Formats: sequence, C-alpha cells, structure tokens
Amino acid sequence: MKNVTLSALLIMAVIFAGSCSKDDDKNPSPEPTPQTVTVIKDLPADPVVEDPDGGRPSGGTGEFTLFRFSDSSIVEISDSAAGKWDIGFQGTTVILNSNIHGSGNVTGQVVKNTLFEDLTTIPGGSFLSDSTSGNVFDGWYEYNMENHTINPNPGFLLVIHTHDDKYVKVKIVSYYKGAPEENLSDAPSRYYTFKYLFLSEEKE
Repeated sequence: MKNVTLSALLIMAVIFAGSCSKDDDKNPSPEPTPQTVTVIKDLPADPVVEDPDGGRPSGGTGEFTLFRFSDSSIVEISDSAAGKWDIGFQGTTVILNSNIHGSGNVTGQVVKNTLFEDLTTIPGGSFLSDSTSGNVFDGWYEYNMENHTINPNPGFLLVIHTHDDKYVKVKIVSYYKGAPEENLSDAPSRYYTFKYLFLSEEKE
C-alpha cells in the first residue's frame, strides 16, 4: 500500500511540475527595461558675472558646483563633507570626490575614441582619483586659439565609479549656456550640458 501511495505522489509531482512549466511559458519573465539617458542642461560652474557698476565681467566665487548622479542633484557646499557627491565643476576644472578634493571614494577614468552609445560595460582600465599631479579629467576640452572658446574633446568619455558604488558614463556636450553649436564666443560660458547613463556591472 505504501508503494502505491508513493508512486501516486510521484506521478502527481510530475504532472504539477509540467503544469508549472507550461504556466511559465505563458507568462515569461519580462525583459529588463532599458535605462534612460539623463541630460543635465546649463549646470552653472561658477559663471562670470557682470560688474553692476562698471559693466565689466568680474570673477566668480571660486567655488565648485557639486553634483550627484544617483538623483541628478546639486549638493550644497555646506554638505560636501558628508561625501555624498560625485563630481564638481568650476570653470573648466572638473574634480572627483576623493583624495585631495573630498572625503569620498569616487574614482574615474577616460575612455578615448569611443562613442557614448558604444560603451555599454565597465571598461577594464584603471580607475584613478585626482592628485597633486593632475585631475583625472583635465583633458576633457580643447581650447580654440582663434576665437578663444572651449570645445569638448571629441571621443572623450568620462567613466566614474560613484560614491555609492555605481558606474556611470558621462559625455560633456557643451560649456556654454544653451549648448549653442555656433557663435560660442557670444554665449555665456561656464554652463555645462552633459549626458550620462549608468553602466551594467559587467566588466570588459
């Protein structure tokens, strides 16, 4: 009698498993939703202001605008010590929150001659922090001697290991307000437009 009961149970288990398999086929797991590229427009990076008395441009504050990728937010200077920011902008200088510039552990590397869309995984190169010998992203732009303008270096991607252990690729699009394609010298400078996208945890 025990053998009959055991056999019946085994048959029922096989039938149940087959039924579950069919249900799974009818309701397959959804494909992961592609991430959306985030675009930040006209982030002020200590812009030059006009002297209200003389009408001449005067220097900025000398302070960095600190940015956090996780929620696309600007972090106040007063909160910088908490380490919850990733990257900072002041004029053409771009810094990371680590080592000589902050209490975080943010590092980065440059990927050259690669389109933003083509980089889909974490690059295998070394991630570095800024140091007294130079910042990781010092070469992000080219200076045009003829019209004295700043232009993002073509094929120059920033890849950042953020303060909260994520990886993000960043492409600086423009240094001028409104991201104009022409007549850059007529547009207010020190306003960054850039786009970014978090990378898969898979490495090259």
